[in-house]
Amino acid sequence: MSELHPSVASVLARIRRAEGDAGALRAFTVARTEAVLRLRELPRPGAWHFTLPLVRAANAVAPGARGFAREREDGELRTLTLTFSTAGFDYADVDLRGLVLAAAEGDSDMSEGSYPSGPAAAWRRLVGAGVNEALAGAPVAVEVRTAAGAVRYVRKDSHAAGQDPYGELRSAGRCLPQAFEVELQWPRPGFGRRLTSWLARQAGAEAGLTELWLAALPGAEPSQTASKGIELGRPLPGLKVSLGTAEAPVGTWGWAPEQGGPWLVREGVRLVSLAPALTRLGLTPAEFAGWIECPRVRLTADEASVALDAGCELLAAWLLDARAHSFPDKSAAGFAVQWPTELRHAPTVSGRPAPIEQVAQRCRQGRDLVYVWPHQAESVAPAIQARVYALWPSELALLLKQIPEARPVPARALGESPQFERADLSNLFKSALPPVQVPMGPEASAATAAGARVRVTVEAFVHRFASAEEGAIALLFHERRVAHVREPARTIAGVTLVAKLAGETPEALTIDGLRAEKGLLNAIAESCRAAALRVLDRLLAPALAHESPWELPLVRAQANALTGAALAVRYRPRREPGGEEAAALAWDESPLLALAVGHDMAGQPVTLQQALVRCREVGGIVVEDPKQRWTTFRSPDPRHEPWALSREGRALCERMIGAAVLWDMPTTPEGHLLPAPAQDQRRLVLGPGAIAQALASARPPWERAELRAHLLVAEALGLAVAEVVDAPLWVRYDPRTLEPVRMVSRSDARTEQLGLLPPGSGTRALAGPALLVTPGEARLLHAAGHPLAAAATAATTTRPTRAPVRRAGGAPPPLAVLPVADALYLGALRVEARPAKIAVWGGGLHINDLELPPPLDWIGGRLALTREGARAGSERLAAQVKGLAREVVRTALRERLLHAPGSPQRAGLDAFHERCAAPGSPVSEFMREKPGLDAHALSDMCAQSLKQHPLRRLAPGPRRLEGLLRQALTRPVAVEGAILSWQAARLGNAEGRAWSIELGRRNAEIQQALAEEAPHDALFAAAALALAQLFAEARARGLPGSGLPEELVAGYRVLALLYAHVP
Repeated sequence: MSELHPSVASVLARIRRAEGDAGALRAFTVARTEAVLRLRELPRPGAWHFTLPLVRAANAVAPGARGFAREREDGELRTLTLTFSTAGFDYADVDLRGLVLAAAEGDSDMSEGSYPSGPAAAWRRLVGAGVNEALAGAPVAVEVRTAAGAVRYVRKDSHAAGQDPYGELRSAGRCLPQAFEVELQWPRPGFGRRLTSWLARQAGAEAGLTELWLAALPGAEPSQTASKGIELGRPLPGLKVSLGTAEAPVGTWGWAPEQGGPWLVREGVRLVSLAPALTRLGLTPAEFAGWIECPRVRLTADEASVALDAGCELLAAWLLDARAHSFPDKSAAGFAVQWPTELRHAPTVSGRPAPIEQVAQRCRQGRDLVYVWPHQAESVAPAIQARVYALWPSELALLLKQIPEARPVPARALGESPQFERADLSNLFKSALPPVQVPMGPEASAATAAGARVRVTVEAFVHRFASAEEGAIALLFHERRVAHVREPARTIAGVTLVAKLAGETPEALTIDGLRAEKGLLNAIAESCRAAALRVLDRLLAPALAHESPWELPLVRAQANALTGAALAVRYRPRREPGGEEAAALAWDESPLLALAVGHDMAGQPVTLQQALVRCREVGGIVVEDPKQRWTTFRSPDPRHEPWALSREGRALCERMIGAAVLWDMPTTPEGHLLPAPAQDQRRLVLGPGAIAQALASARPPWERAELRAHLLVAEALGLAVAEVVDAPLWVRYDPRTLEPVRMVSRSDARTEQLGLLPPGSGTRALAGPALLVTPGEARLLHAAGHPLAAAATAATTTRPTRAPVRRAGGAPPPLAVLPVADALYLGALRVEARPAKIAVWGGGLHINDLELPPPLDWIGGRLALTREGARAGSERLAAQVKGLAREVVRTALRERLLHAPGSPQRAGLDAFHERCAAPGSPVSEFMREKPGLDAHALSDMCAQSLKQHPLRRLAPGPRRLEGLLRQALTRPVAVEGAILSWQAARLGNAEGRAWSIELGRRNAEIQQALAEEAPHDALFAAAALALAQLFAEARARGLPGSGLPEELVAGYRVLALLYAHVP
C-alpha cells in the first residue's frame, strides 16, 4: 500500500479540524492554499483522471446522473466541455466561491464528520478536487457553471512563491437547470504534436473519457459513449450483503467475481483495489471479489491506497463474519448470508463455550466483556485465553442486545500485559463530592501521530478531606489507567480530574499505543486542566455549599490565592443623595464571596461579601474576641456590631481590603475615619499635644491612622495642618520600581495627584503609581481632588499558589530534595533536620528501611522499586543509595546558597553542612571553602550602586536595549550598531570610564531585543549576553572598572530591572 507524500501529509495535518477552530479552518487560509498546491504535484494515473471526482460529484447529488463530453477547437484553443445532468438537485444554494480550496478537505475518511455533511458539501469537495487536479495539467482556463452561477480559474500574469498561479473570477456563464458543466481550455497543439499523436494512435478526449468512465463504473453499459451520454448512477452489480448493524452500519459488500478486486467504491465510482490491504490483514481477496462500499475505510489524500487502521480491520472482520455465516443455495451467487439471531453460548479463545447466563452474571458483577475477532485469536496470550471470548462482529452485537449491561473491551486494546480489572475509583468517590461534568468544547477531540481520533470526556472530583491537598489528573482508557499527572503546576489543588479516552471504534486504540504518545497525553492533560479552570465556578458551587467549606482543599487553595487585585477591588464614584460625588468601594463578582469569614455576636455566619459591603458602607469592621467581650466600647449604631473573624477569614479580609479596616476591640468605631463628610467627623481633629505625642510614637507610619484622619478632616474644614502635612504617613505603591511600597507625605501625594486604591489591590500589573487608602480616607481624598485609580485585571484562580496547610505536629518541610531515577528504583531523597530513614516500597507494599551512617543519617526519602530492583536484592540497592549520597550533599550545598541567612531552611542546611564538614566525614572534601568574593562587600557595592544611580522603568520603543545597558553599566556609554557583526556586543574606544559599544545587528538575540515590541525575556537575555562579552573584552584590555565585582553589580542591576518589569 503506497503512503501519502510527506509534503502533502504535513500540510494537511496543519489544517485538520482537531488542530484548531472549525470556523477558522473553513476560511481561505494560507495553509489550504499550500495544501491544494501540494495535491497538484502528486502523480496521477492518466490525463483524464481528474474527471472521476466530477463523476462522483454527480452521483452524490442525483441517483440517475448522466455525463456528456464534447471536444472542439476554438481558434488557437482546444475546449473540452463536460456536462453532468443531475435531475432532482437544485444548485441555487450551492456556493461556488473558493471551490478549489474545498479540495483540501478531501474525503480520506468519510466517517469522521470533520467537514460539513450533505449532498451540497460533498459536491463542493468533489468538484473542487476535480478542478484542482485539472489545473495540474496547466490549462489556459477552467470554468464551472451551474444554473445559479459560475466561476472561472484563469492563469495569472505573475504570482509570488507559494501562491496559486490561478486566480478565481466570477463568470457570466450559465447552464441548464439541474445540471452543471466544467469547461477546460488548452492551447491548440501544433502540427508536429498532432502528427505524433496520430502515429501513436492516441485517442481523442471523448474516446479516452468513454474508456475511463466505463472502466470506473461497475455495471456500466458498454455500448454507451461519452459523446452521447453515459449513465453514471446505474445500480451496482452482484449479490449485495449489508455489513454492520442498523445502529452502526459498516458498509455494503457486492459479490461480483467478474469484477475482480475487491474494489473500494464511493459514489458509484471504483477507486482503489482493497486486495493489498486485505492480504496484509490475512484475508484471501479472491473470496471477496466484487466491490465494497465502506465509509469507514480511510483513503490517503492522493487516493492511491487505503490506511490499515481500525476502520479497515473492522471491515475485514465483517467480511470474514459474512463468510462464516454464509450457506450454499441455488441463487446466481451460489450462497446466502444468514446473520445469527440467537446466541446461547459465547466461545472463548481456549475453545471452551461459556453459557450466555454465565457471561451475563459476570457482566452484572462489574466485569468487562473482553473479546477478540476469531481470525485474530492466535495473538491472545495462552495465559488469558480462557477469559477472552472469540466473537464475530455480528455475534458481539447480538450479545450486547441480550446483555445490555455488558461493557465490550477488545483484548488487543489492553496491550501486551493486559489488565483485566478496571481502575478502582471507589475511594475517590467516597472521599470526594459528587462528580461534576467538565465540558471540553473543541478540545474534546484529539488525534494520535497515526491519525487515529481520540474522544475525551472529563469529570471533576472535588476532595472532601483536608489532607487531600494535592490535585491529580487520571487518564483512563477502557477504565484502565493510561497516565497519572500529579505535578502541582499541571493540576488543580484539591481536585482530581478523571479523563476517559475513547476511539472511534473500540478497536481503534490500544493502551500501549496511547502510553507511547507522550506528547498527546501531556496535551490532553493540559487541555483537561484548562477546561476545568474555565468552569471553576461550577466546581466551587458544591464546595462552598459544604458544611465546612474551609476544610476543602480546593476552597483553601482558591481562597489563599484570592486578593483584592484578583477581584478588582477598587473605588468608583457614587452619587450621594445630596447630589455630590463620593468614592465608594466596588468589586467583581465571584463564588468565593459566599465564603464565611466569621460570625456575628448572635452566632450567624458572615461572608466575604458582607465584609466588603460593611467596609463600603461604614468604612471598617469591629472585630471582637468571643472569649473577651468589651460591651462598654460597643457602638449604639447597629451597623458597627462586632464580628468574630476566624483565622482564615481574617487573613482573607486583610488580603482583600487591608488590615487597616479591621478595628480590634477595645476600640470605638467613631474613633476611626468613616466614609462620611468631614463636618460630621470633627471629633477626629487632634490637639497640638496629641499630634506631638503621635509623631513621637515608635509605631511605623502606616499604623498612625489617627494622624491621617486628623490631617484629612482638618484639611477639609480649613484648619491648619502644618505639623503633619509633610510627615510620611501614606502608602504609595509604584509597580515600576524595584521596591514598590514607599511612604510619602500628604504634600507629595497632592503634588503627584496619585490615584486612590484599596490596600489589597496593589500589584505590579497596575498601570502606574497609586495611593493605598481605606474607604474613609478615599472619601475625603477624592473630595479633595484625587482621582480614582483603575484596578489591575488579574486572573483570580488561573495559577493558585499552593501554600500547604500544615497542622500542629506535622512534619517540617525537607531541607533539600533530590529526585532520583534508575533501572532499580524511582523516587526522591530528602535532607531532613533530624535523623531519617529511606523507605523502600515495591508492588504497593513497604518492604524495608535504609539507614545511612552519620553524618549522612539526615538523608531520608522514599524509593519505589522497579521489577529489576525487586530482583536485585537489598545489598545492591544499599550500595547504589550510598553512591548517591555525594549528589545529595551537592544538592544541599546549592540549596543552602538560595536561602536567606537566619531563615529556618538556612539554619538547618548550615547544621547539615557542619556535620558533613566534620573531620572523618566521607564527604568532607566537598565542604572545603573555596576562595571567592566577599559577600558583604559585594552586597555593599550593589546597595551603593542603587543609591547613586536609581533604576528607572524602561521607556517603550526600539531603544529599550540601549536604555537597559546604560542603566546597567552606570558609566558614560555611546551605543552604535555594527551591521556586519555576528557578535552580540563589541567594545570600541574607551576613554576613562566612558565606553563605546557596538551592537552586532546580525546577532539573533540582538535583533529580537531591538524589535518594537520585544518581549522581556528576549530583551534581558540580550542584555546579559552583551554585558558578558563587554566585560570579558574590557578585562582582556586591562581597562579600569572592568573586574568581576563590577560585572556582578551590572548583572545585579539587570536582574533588578527584570524583577521590576515582570508582573
